[in-house]
Amino acid sequence: MNMALLLPLFLFTLHDDSTKEPHPLKPLARVNKSLDRGILEFLKGTPVGEAFKGFDKVVLLEKGLRGALKEGGVVSATSIAIEVDIDFERGGSRVYRLGLLVHFNGDRIEFLQFDGRAVGNEKPSRYLATGDFPAPHHALGQAFEAFVKVLQGENAAAYVPFIDVDAWAKKVSSEESREQFKKSIKHSKKGAEAVLAAVKEVKYDTIHVRVDDQSFAAIGEDGSWLGIIRGELEMDKKTGLIYQLDKYRPFP
Repeated sequence: MNMALLLPLFLFTLHDDSTKEPHPLKPLARVNKSLDRGILEFLKGTPVGEAFKGFDKVVLLEKGLRGALKEGGVVSATSIAIEVDIDFERGGSRVYRLGLLVHFNGDRIEFLQFDGRAVGNEKPSRYLATGDFPAPHHALGQAFEAFVKVLQGENAAAYVPFIDVDAWAKKVSSEESREQFKKSIKHSKKGAEAVLAAVKEVKYDTIHVRVDDQSFAAIGEDGSWLGIIRGELEMDKKTGLIYQLDKYRPFP
């Protein structure tokens, strides 16, 4: 997924929380808080492994990242979203794939993408089954299972609030990226409700999950967003939760 285009899929409008139950993805929010702390420490000059402590393995993919951020006038950063792909498997075969971009606004969990499609082949999922998440991350595996269950319940829409698109667009320094951002919103709404309806009907035995791309908004002196700092997350059965900090891509 190309997150450099400002994470293009959105759906619905902001939804008032009509449930008092905690959102099932709270454990993912804790991962996001570690990322926010980590990037600020990294920008201060802290070694990447120390900055992003709490992950089982940390890798700096782009060795010249610090220089690129300094040259680009980046003084701060904040996590925008974590990408999650969920495979529904039945009888050893994938039957449906749900794609999410999850945003964390304080204690509120919001979404930038809620996409899905039926999978028309008999190959098993390549993603890690939630029951196979290593011991320190069992709660995260259980969180994804719980999220699927609420999506198949009567109050599903209450658990899928979406971002305030206009507020986001104002932060983007590039007019071209800002217009792309707004255009993508209109496109994203088509078929979104059908995806939620499809998820309600999926029959499955197990859930397999990939935590994948992650992105930070790179912030300049005036508070505007200058570009995207990319990262990657991976859950490995033996290694645990891996974080890789990647490139900086300024907006055109």
